[in-house]
Amino acid sequence: MIQRKQSVWLLLTALCAFGTYWLPIYKGILATGAKLLILPDHFLLFLLVFGLGTLAAIIIFLFKKRPLQYRLSLLGILIAVAALILEYTTTESFKTANNFQSGSYQVGAFLPFVMIILLIFAARSIRKDEKLVKSLDRLR
Repeated sequence: MIQRKQSVWLLLTALCAFGTYWLPIYKGILATGAKLLILPDHFLLFLLVFGLGTLAAIIIFLFKKRPLQYRLSLLGILIAVAALILEYTTTESFKTANNFQSGSYQVGAFLPFVMIILLIFAARSIRKDEKLVKSLDRLR
């Protein structure tokens, strides 16, 4: 199970999703000090990212059902894109609500990009695995 490439990609996706919980998304500088936007501050964003991490962890154990695993990986990509869009809109509203002098995106903001890339790698590996199994079935 874990020796397959897609399992490694999916495990890394789950770790990135769960790691987003502790990493700040945006750091804004006010005259009185700095203020951070973190994932637990926004409930819907938290649900999307936590759901994506859970989905990636579940997909790992569906190794005997490759077509389902592939479709769920594609669903994970869509969820990651939705989380990325929601993260951007949340950050923009956070910036306008606090009227920062300056600010910057932090590591947590870039993890959805990484999750999308990892899920694409996983889906590609699952598809290659399925093609290999089908070609071996034809030889029998």
